[in-house]
Amino acid sequence: MRSDVAFVAMKGRTTPRWMPGAALLVLALVLGAACRSTVDSRTATAEAIEAGDWSAATRELEPRARAGDALAQTALAAAHFSGEGAPRDVALAAQWYEKAARQGEARAQYSLAVMLERGEGVALDEALAAQWYESAAQQGHAGAQNNLGLMYSEGRGVVRDERRGFELLNQAAAQGLVEARYAVGLMFARGQGVERDELAAATWIGGAAERGLPQAQAQYGLLLIEGRGVARDVGAGLEWLRRAAGQGLASAQAQLGIALARGVGAQATPGEAEGWLRAAAEQDLGAAQVALALALLERDDEAASREAAQWLERAAQRGDAVAQDNLSLLLLRGRGVAQDPAAAAQWARRAAEQGLASAQARLGAMYEHGRGVERDEVAAFAWYTLAQAQDATARERREKLAARLSSEQIERADALRREWRAAASN
Repeated sequence: MRSDVAFVAMKGRTTPRWMPGAALLVLALVLGAACRSTVDSRTATAEAIEAGDWSAATRELEPRARAGDALAQTALAAAHFSGEGAPRDVALAAQWYEKAARQGEARAQYSLAVMLERGEGVALDEALAAQWYESAAQQGHAGAQNNLGLMYSEGRGVVRDERRGFELLNQAAAQGLVEARYAVGLMFARGQGVERDELAAATWIGGAAERGLPQAQAQYGLLLIEGRGVARDVGAGLEWLRRAAGQGLASAQAQLGIALARGVGAQATPGEAEGWLRAAAEQDLGAAQVALALALLERDDEAASREAAQWLERAAQRGDAVAQDNLSLLLLRGRGVAQDPAAAAQWARRAAEQGLASAQARLGAMYEHGRGVERDEVAAFAWYTLAQAQDATARERREKLAARLSSEQIERADALRREWRAAASN
């Protein structure tokens, strides 16, 4: 069942990678290392931990780490990575993790893989990260199974194998890792590595949502609003979006703000839609910045228009084509900004080169009438041609322009169109 709401597409990773809580890992490993040492050392380490003296606890670990104790090496690495109990030094952390990883310590193998995948403290190397994840995953490390599963499903550092990715994610999910449960749900929803099954997708994603994962809460909210894999329940869907938005997830804040602004479900409290859009916009989510700007422009007052132009420029500078297109229109009309047809043409072109039909049509009109650019009917015809499949106005203007252009001019326009299309694809 399709929704009556056209939700914006959010860029960025939709599946979170599992990351360790550094302080908790240090505590667990310090206690484990202490239990393997002498009574005096164990007592000193335990007393330091009970007193909250991380530095003293770490000092107890270093001699054992230098003597080759893999668990102590892992704990010392975690301390340097987190900066708790030792100076933060991610490069040194990577060195200690590698020493322990080579001795087969799964937590060290996993942590080193995370650093290699992110290029933190070491040179970015996804292939080597995958190898270390594999070593830890074979020992049953759920985080490694999750992250390696994502790498297989995305084809990063390994040859893409969605079925293998699904298997690994399922193994991590079976251990209760909530991020993996969510990822399994997404793979059911997309039919990646497994037959597409909306009911299974909703079950897995809903389970992860119940366990508090904000990405899962947001996705489950959308499933409820759209009635995919579950009975349609707009009110419940909005509540799940609110839970995710309340945890600070920018995409959920944007989706909730857009839904409320469009009147989906129960009546929103005054300013609620704009408040959620603003929260997401302040996290630099381009779609939210555009949506907030459009909401502000509906007020039809100068202060709101100026703020809208500022949000559009922020998103436009980061490459958002819709923002570039709308900013171009404001500059053309002098709304919220000083009128500047030349700047309007520049922003329209940047959006048009990304394939946005409305910007292509506007740029065509600017070339046809010489607004912000030198009048050039050949260029206008080329831009109208690019936009015509998705823009009726562009199609009409192209037909009128074709009646007064020569065959040679139309051929030149076609050559320009092919040149621009080729440049955009590179």
